[in-house]
Amino acid sequence: VAIGAMWDDVRYHNANIVNNNTRNHFDGEIDNVAIYNTALSQSAIASHTVIGGGTVGTAPSVSLVAPAALSTVSGNSVLIAASAADDSDARSELTSHYRIDFGEWQAMSYNSVTLNHEATWDASGYSEGSHHVQVRVYDTEMASKATGHTVVVDNVSAYGDTVISDGAVAFWRLNESSGTTAADLVGSLDGTYTGAPTLGVSGLVPSDTDSGVDFDGEDDYVDLPNGAVLNSAGPYAARTVELWFEADDVNTRQVIFEEGGVSRGLSIYLDNGNVYMNAWNTLNDDVDSPWGPVWVSAPVEANATYQLAMVLNANTNKLKGYLNGSLVETATGTGALFKHNADVAIGAMDDDTRFHDGAIVNNAQAYFFDGEIDDVSIYNTVLSTSIIASHASEGGQTVGVAPSLLVEAPVDSSTVAGNVEVLVHSYDDVDANGSLDVQWRVDGGPWLGTTYEAEGEHYVASWDTTLEDGGAHTLEFRSLDSDRATSNDSITVTVDNSSQYAAEVLADGAVAYWRHGEASGTTALDELGTHNATYTGSPTLAASGLLINDANTAVGFDGTNDFVSITNAAAINTGGPYGARSVEMWFVADNVTDRQVLFEEGGVSRGLAIYLDQGELYFIGWNNRNDDPTTPWGPNWVKTPVAIGNAYHVVLVLDQTAGTIEGYLNGSSIGADTGVGNLFSHTAKVAVGAMDDDVRFHDGSVTNTGQAYFFDGIIDEVAIYNTALTALQVATHSALGNGAPA
Repeated sequence: VAIGAMWDDVRYHNANIVNNNTRNHFDGEIDNVAIYNTALSQSAIASHTVIGGGTVGTAPSVSLVAPAALSTVSGNSVLIAASAADDSDARSELTSHYRIDFGEWQAMSYNSVTLNHEATWDASGYSEGSHHVQVRVYDTEMASKATGHTVVVDNVSAYGDTVISDGAVAFWRLNESSGTTAADLVGSLDGTYTGAPTLGVSGLVPSDTDSGVDFDGEDDYVDLPNGAVLNSAGPYAARTVELWFEADDVNTRQVIFEEGGVSRGLSIYLDNGNVYMNAWNTLNDDVDSPWGPVWVSAPVEANATYQLAMVLNANTNKLKGYLNGSLVETATGTGALFKHNADVAIGAMDDDTRFHDGAIVNNAQAYFFDGEIDDVSIYNTVLSTSIIASHASEGGQTVGVAPSLLVEAPVDSSTVAGNVEVLVHSYDDVDANGSLDVQWRVDGGPWLGTTYEAEGEHYVASWDTTLEDGGAHTLEFRSLDSDRATSNDSITVTVDNSSQYAAEVLADGAVAYWRHGEASGTTALDELGTHNATYTGSPTLAASGLLINDANTAVGFDGTNDFVSITNAAAINTGGPYGARSVEMWFVADNVTDRQVLFEEGGVSRGLAIYLDQGELYFIGWNNRNDDPTTPWGPNWVKTPVAIGNAYHVVLVLDQTAGTIEGYLNGSSIGADTGVGNLFSHTAKVAVGAMDDDVRFHDGSVTNTGQAYFFDGIIDEVAIYNTALTALQVATHSALGNGAPA
């Protein structure tokens, strides 16, 4: 025990503990030291002062005006204001201080305008939650009074509060203005700024005033520690990574976020104008692994701000990617993500990772990001589409309305071969027609572009199915507007290039091709997807096909009320003038005596037809209106005998340039009639297996009494071309259909 100095050791208010003998000596006079083992009252202490000849002053009154009790404060400019008065000293003569959480007293100043004692408190460095604010004043006689109350510090924006309330297990706001620590707001995974990223730049979350971090693309990144909620425990059945970024360059490979290594992990990176979200667990850890890499992607632009979310769901085996609150792509084939304690980083690859193209890199830091990253959060839950959209909206990002998307061709569940036309209709509530980014891909491969055709108001591409394996293939489609709101669709088709015949028909430019291979339903699928027809009556589907060594089936007609109704279309009959036209089919007739129509398009003024009559097969065409210098003409026809029960390959060829209409039977010409001109638009109905509405015949009869002349037999492989097939093409088709090798 000592008076006037520390003797041996002692504790101080600032938590210092000193125990190194005598020190901290007092400089001044000390007198009448007394110790009591009782608590002296205030009145007793005052009486001691009076008895000793001292003056007992009246303490000033004081109240804490701002901030109000239990109010919420934030930022670096919180006003602390105290109202004080004294019985002898003026307000301005009083001395005032404030302190937070019973820490050091800080000076306040008198404000002659508000008549309060005031100070500014920087609350930005204080933890979220309750804190005690206290003020004191004393007069010239050192009589003093203190008061205080609790306030709530909330330095997180509404967006940040939502991230926390939605269950983030780690949240790096990246809003530091100095230092090397990237604080984890909700956990203990504080990161370390490595290199020299630029701190304190304008943040990317529009509704938030906090700052972000700019990375130079050379050596900057944030090194994150391993942790059970992030990577060193598991398995993780669900994981959402959410962040905001703006890249100065989107073409080079740059990692935005990565966790894990070559065996298990996640990565978000830029490459060749796209952002990729990739996941993998390549070791045999449970019944659902190994799996991956599985990835989703979306095109992005430089100097544009994006909110991104990557969602892994092992329960549904899906990986989803979002941009600006909109789902851009879903991939399947994922499972749980097991322990992966390789280094974790923001803004670069730290140690090792995997990429979508199969590249595996494990050479420490690389692929540095060039641009700004902000508000990175991790969840061990699956954030729903609606929650991710709400985060984007609360952050101030526009969540666009996704464009409409309709895949017109090829048709879902159809069989395709050869070069297939891809047709997609897509419209947006804001963007002009033709300005959308419409893409497609096969079996999860690279996304391919389309070209907008204004005439049909659709986006088109060509798919060479001969480059694919036979069997089922998934075609995915997506349409992105200027807000990067995205709509998606997918279909499944079967590639069957084993039918060399079908491939040849498509390769030779058929504009419509009905293989008649349906087993049920009323739709006769057009292999090009643009002219689906309707089975009328009750034709027999899945009849034995007429092609040799081809499993595709055919359709049987009963000669009573069966036929195929074909919708009018510019490529078939409502366009024109048609300077060339070929109609091709295979058939077996159960009756060749009665007049029976195999195919007809047009009416009494203009048209073509293939029909049976009295044991003869007729090919006929006409354009008896004065439409141009090559018209009127016809009817012109050729014929050849046929028999019951025989399979025939027949082709009608109109060639205005040669001035002929020619018929082919089993690959050979049966002759041609001359004097033929252009065939103009002919909007009467088109049919296979009957006359539908009206037609002309070789004997001069004109019939326009609706459906009639129903065919009795089997028809297969009906194709229409707007070219004149050559004799070689016809012979090739016939030979392939009869089983000859290609």
